[in-house]
Amino acid sequence: MSIEKTLTIKLTAEDLGIPLAACPYCGSEAVDLVNTWTASYHVACFSCGAQGPPSTRPDPYRVLDHEAAAREAAWWWNQRPFWAE
Repeated sequence: MSIEKTLTIKLTAEDLGIPLAACPYCGSEAVDLVNTWTASYHVACFSCGAQGPPSTRPDPYRVLDHEAAAREAAWWWNQRPFWAE
């Protein structure tokens, strides 16, 4: 019998030192980065379920792209139109 090990990477905004803006819909600060086992991340609000756009990495299966993908998703989440401030 063989046992296969899989590498799971889950980065949080705190891990990367990135402050995330509160949810633009409900105002909750219960937001964080979410991903599957690939390097495709988005930010989600755990209060109302809102989600930001997913990061777009050329090859989401590359382990080294996890940090770049997480930073991209956080950047998109933190964008606010001037009238929303």
